[in-house]
Formats: sequence, C-alpha cells, structure tokens
Amino acid sequence: MQSVGFFDYITYDPFRTTEILKKEVDWQSPPNRETRNDCMLHCLGNYSALRLTGITQDGFFFANLVRQGLLTRDEAIAKEEATKKDLEKECQEALKAMGLNNDIINKVLHSHEFVTSRRRLLLKLRRDLGAMKQLLSA
Repeated sequence: MQSVGFFDYITYDPFRTTEILKKEVDWQSPPNRETRNDCMLHCLGNYSALRLTGITQDGFFFANLVRQGLLTRDEAIAKEEATKKDLEKECQEALKAMGLNNDIINKVLHSHEFVTSRRRLLLKLRRDLGAMKQLLSA
C-alpha cells in the first residue's frame, strides 16, 4: 500500500477553505479560530508551547503561513496576540469540562511538569481522577 499526501497535490489554504464553508453552508468559525477549531483541548498545546517557547503552536503555524505568502507578518502577529489573549481562561474552561476542580486546574496550568511533559501529566491526572472517583463512590 502506498500513501498519497493530499496536500502534495492540492495547495493548502485554510482561509480559502473557511470562505468556501461560510459561503456554501453558512458556517461560522469561532472568533479568531479561522484556521484551527478542531478540538477543545487544542488550547493546552498552545499554552504549553507558549510557556516553553514564548510562542503558541498556532504562532508557529501562522509563521508558516507568512512564509507561504498567505498572511502578512502583521496579520500573523495580530492572530498570535488574539490566540494568547484568553488562552489561560480557555484552558481552564477545557479542564473544567473534563471535571477538574479549580485547585487541580491551577496546579496543572502552573506546574513545570505540564510545560515539559503534557502527556505524562495528563496520564497522572487521569489516574488521580480515577482514584478520586473511587473514594467518592465508597
């Protein structure tokens, strides 16, 4: 079996895709999320990257769009600033939707471990949540 990369043959242009969706099916993107609105947990990767590197994952994506000529540098900076604006609040809401309380959420978002190893921390949280549920049901 051979894999064929879709974007090897079709130019990737997230803004054109968004415009087609708006025009054809009257779809509206979430504010400042024209190019990335696929998952409620995406903010956690952005937050971790921001704390680790000073730029969000989306910021790296915007930089690529600048290099491809799909965004100007000023547009990319504006989008990065909009992404960063409410990022911590967005993460808090996502973690709250997972059933975590404010104390745990604050520990997660402000821990060094979250920045350096999200996967390990999320597995630990899942294990801790399971233990808490067992204690509460006993």
